[in-house]
Amino acid sequence: MAEGALAGLRVLECGELVAAAYAAKLLGQFGADVIKIEPTEGDPLRRRGPFPAGKENPETGGLHLFLDQAKRSLVLDLETAAGQQQFRRLAAEADVLLASGSPARLERRGLCDAALREANPNLIVTLVTPFGLDAAEGRDLPMREISDLAAGGWLWLSPGALEDPALPPLKPFGQQGHYVCGLHAAIATLAALAARDSGAGGQLIDISAQAAIASQVENAIPHYTYDGVVASRLGNRIVGPWGVLHLADGLLFLVCVTEEEWRRLLDFLGNPEWAESPLFADRLVRGPNNDAVMAMLADALQDRPVQEIYHALQARRVPCAPVNGMADVLASEHLRARGFFVAHDHPDAGTWTYPGAPWQLSATPWQAGRRAPRLGEHDGEVLGAAEGSETGAAAAAHATTPTLSPVTSRRSPTRLPLAGVRVADFTWVVAGPVLTMQLAHLGADVIKIESATRLDTGRAAIPPFWKGQRTPNTGGFFNQYSQGKRSLQINARHPRAMEILHELIRRSDIVADNFGAGVMPRMGLGYEELKRIKPDIIQISMAGFGQSGPQAAYVGYGPVQIPLIGLMGLTGYRGGPPREVAISYIDYNAGLHGAVAVLAALHHRRRSGEGQFIDMSQWEAAMPLIAEGLLSYQMTGEQPPRMESRDAFEAPQGVYPCAGEDRWLALACWSDGEWQALVRAIGRADLAADATLASRAGRKAHEDAIDAAIGAWTREREAEQAAAALRAAGIAAQVVQTPKDLVEDPRLAARDFWVKLPHPECTGAQHAGLPWHFSRTPLRVRSAAPALGQHTDEVLREVIGLSPEQIAELRAAAVFE
Repeated sequence: MAEGALAGLRVLECGELVAAAYAAKLLGQFGADVIKIEPTEGDPLRRRGPFPAGKENPETGGLHLFLDQAKRSLVLDLETAAGQQQFRRLAAEADVLLASGSPARLERRGLCDAALREANPNLIVTLVTPFGLDAAEGRDLPMREISDLAAGGWLWLSPGALEDPALPPLKPFGQQGHYVCGLHAAIATLAALAARDSGAGGQLIDISAQAAIASQVENAIPHYTYDGVVASRLGNRIVGPWGVLHLADGLLFLVCVTEEEWRRLLDFLGNPEWAESPLFADRLVRGPNNDAVMAMLADALQDRPVQEIYHALQARRVPCAPVNGMADVLASEHLRARGFFVAHDHPDAGTWTYPGAPWQLSATPWQAGRRAPRLGEHDGEVLGAAEGSETGAAAAAHATTPTLSPVTSRRSPTRLPLAGVRVADFTWVVAGPVLTMQLAHLGADVIKIESATRLDTGRAAIPPFWKGQRTPNTGGFFNQYSQGKRSLQINARHPRAMEILHELIRRSDIVADNFGAGVMPRMGLGYEELKRIKPDIIQISMAGFGQSGPQAAYVGYGPVQIPLIGLMGLTGYRGGPPREVAISYIDYNAGLHGAVAVLAALHHRRRSGEGQFIDMSQWEAAMPLIAEGLLSYQMTGEQPPRMESRDAFEAPQGVYPCAGEDRWLALACWSDGEWQALVRAIGRADLAADATLASRAGRKAHEDAIDAAIGAWTREREAEQAAAALRAAGIAAQVVQTPKDLVEDPRLAARDFWVKLPHPECTGAQHAGLPWHFSRTPLRVRSAAPALGQHTDEVLREVIGLSPEQIAELRAAAVFE
């Protein structure tokens, strides 16, 4: 098998739970040598289940078995001087250090120490903390996903379209917020490697979990900054139909984003008379009347089986999906046809099926790598190699010279990581624009290829609109996720347009699209054609279902993927139906995974001169997000229950009501010490003295009573007051922040997270910015989202090399419509 894209890199992971562990896994399965540094008792990840036969064992925890693949394990006690000294020897010869946790804990373990970077000036240190390394509050609080979701604004919005205001905000199943952080850590690390290859040396990357989560809360931020509207989990969907239908043998999720999809759905139903009602006149009118339209659809389809309707509607390109359970996902004909799943045989855990490659790369295939290591399994191997290698001054001298490709040279550290990289951006709606925005933030020249005859749905159809003026340039959703790009307006169907696009691609490094399977080849822009134009081109196609397989032609919007991957079936209130997770999460997840793949491919190209094709299925890229569910089903034989915002293994954890209207607090209490601190803080000496609650198992067994006690205390207090009191006691507790709270949050303001940039029609509009800070490479949002065609002449003149006379001739021929 060909070497991975990151072969030759050494990565040290000092993870705590999911964020750093997932970032390191991605790098390891791209070929990097990942050494997982663990304390004597092991990463807490090992104590997370599910466990085979329900028997807790630090070697067999399901999340560890998944997230620690493609790594070696080394035990070092970084709380001691001896452990830190040994660690510094390893860091002197490493390329990357990835870690996550509270700033105080990272500092105690020597992971923020400038001496690490002094010993190895090329070391890239990527640290994920709740609010950033310089945050004034909660520097020693444990890092917990539910509190980060609350601080980042996602929790407030979930599950969406809720009718009962008494139901609390709902945490999505698993550790979704920290998967987001892990993806940002991988993106930032790969970008820093690119900067290092240009002579910037190593640097410290500071990632705020709050900012990473806030950067993807969809149009909740623009709704507030454009219109002053506070979006929430309550109310109606913007468009209709949207929701779950109860069919003869299960549940089907359906949404029509465009009028064309609605008409195709009606055609399938035989164009019923009720569809002519003014209540269903267009997509925005159907939103407030969604209950009525869903009732009519349910009446028409309730006696039909799910799979029949799913395939029949998808054959007509109507977005829908079964609400899958874990058994359905594991049995998927499509995933198995694409060879997606992998099996690892572990000496303690046995053989299980795991999510496989989020991408298929033509030149540097993703590699499953080794199975998860036993604790300390590679101590002798790693330390023996370290003792026999260069140390001290010799290692430092060796580390000062980066490995440069033949075509690079030393440049100032102020050079942006992707300076000189050009992207021909054919993407639209959400997933693709999220990918290309990451590249733009990192310095790439992203040229968005657009047409007035087929506007990006983000421009044309998704509110809010600046000052109520609906134009192709005033949409807050589009303006949020297209920052930093240029717009080339061109009619791709015009006979002369392809010549211009070919010239653009000849001068580009990356071509990106998120169309359905086969669309780019049918346009004459398939990879084989692109290679003839530019031999070292990197092309990424992000179809919902990938470029092959029996369902490759199906429509895969983000909301449809939530039920398809099984996340909806795992998320919900106790005893209630499956629920959504408020945002088009799989779109954002796909965009971030796509950025990781492109940056890894660029790393390979800098060393080899070789481009490649990346086939990224958004479905497959989302499968890591439900690894816990898949393994739980296999290990127990049962679909994991929906458990509201509780944790499967620790207690208490949840969302609790506070004084005032619709105010909530989220907390997670995951250790015996935290439990004692919590009950002291809420004045419950009786609970502190109760021996049955002194252990995790005891607390899980009495979770209802514990939640009632916490809720009684929080109801009497303002959310901010309650959260501050609990944080002072050492508990990870945060107010469930609204979009208004986010925009006014001093922690985000201190990181210069919010940006206001000049725009042809929306100057003064505020948007979310960057979740990462680089210590040596100055990154910022460089420009507002472009107006339609704003840079057409500029691109034709500066990139393609056309004269003013040639441009005028082409305009007269209606090429730029």
